[in-house]
Amino acid sequence: MADVAITDFQNFNGYGDRGDAIMEYFSQSFWKADGRMKSEQAKSDSVTLWGYASYMEACGEWLALHPDDAEVKAEYIKVLENVEYYRTVWRTDDLQVYQCVPVESKAECFFDDDVWVVLEFIHAYQLLGEQKWLDNAKGTIEFCYSGWDDKQGGGVYWKEDDVGTENASKNTCINAPLALASAELYEITQDQQYLDWAIRLYDWTKATLMDPKDSLMWDNIMADSGSVTRTKWTYNTGNMIASAAMLYKITGQESYLTDAKTMAESAYTTFGTEVVKDDPAQSYYIAGESNPWFQSSLLKGYIKLYEVDSSNATYVKSFLTALAYACSKNKDFRGFLDSDWKTRDEVGVITNPDLLNQSGNARVLLMLQNWKNAHPDALGQA
Repeated sequence: MADVAITDFQNFNGYGDRGDAIMEYFSQSFWKADGRMKSEQAKSDSVTLWGYASYMEACGEWLALHPDDAEVKAEYIKVLENVEYYRTVWRTDDLQVYQCVPVESKAECFFDDDVWVVLEFIHAYQLLGEQKWLDNAKGTIEFCYSGWDDKQGGGVYWKEDDVGTENASKNTCINAPLALASAELYEITQDQQYLDWAIRLYDWTKATLMDPKDSLMWDNIMADSGSVTRTKWTYNTGNMIASAAMLYKITGQESYLTDAKTMAESAYTTFGTEVVKDDPAQSYYIAGESNPWFQSSLLKGYIKLYEVDSSNATYVKSFLTALAYACSKNKDFRGFLDSDWKTRDEVGVITNPDLLNQSGNARVLLMLQNWKNAHPDALGQA
């Protein structure tokens, strides 16, 4: 890899442009005639709720970057409204639930799929100021809360259909973002139940699924046996960092800030490689994990931490350098990036680009541009 000065990365202003290119292609090419979205450009099958939610998130960042663009706003509203294709019609309760595939027949419901929808409904309320999106967030979060029970001391299950079976697990990927969503709802509504849930979820996840050796998050615990899957993913730790930062912002309790900073430093040293040169201006960072959507949650955690403690911009800047390098190696005419940001090979046309990974790429690029715009003086920080 050729050495590139950190100042070259910092002055790279194409994050928003590259994010725009991906989003424009998706908005023009991935909608099916029936109002649903494709999972891949080469296929006609509808995307799962997980992939669809990733596009919702990217659209939210797109509108945040272009708040006065009528076409971007129309696309965001379209993707928000069309999530109703996933709304269950099979349930006998009154919970607002979205299933993993568009409703043509009864399908599985994942608590973690629904929490991504909750988080974007909250974002939609913040961006658009319309009460219905806040109401939707409140309605859907009640379904997520229904997944809590006392096995293993608490926690929400990953998948509703597994509850009561030997396959039932309680995962960081639902409990950490649900703590974050609860904290965000409390900040908006000042309704104490949401803060209570945020603290309960955060405390259980930390006590049960945080590796005490490095403060990174394990994947899950089996509800019956108590066995732990110790795989560590960026998005699990990212959502815990974001939750801790939000709880510090709300409560002022220093332990949350300490947690967030400890997790961020560990994630920085574990999930990527810092290439240090004699001249600090020549140093840069290589991202490790090859899942852009997972990475977008780690970036969100870093940004949430920066919002409550702006003394250290290193973590967000690591994404600036990693993405600048990824963009320099990717030559796809639509703006798509390879999911592997650390590849040393130049990447040409990406075949069958999937919505999940490319939405993750777009989300990261747009988040970085939004962060740069909001903090123009941060680039000079260590």
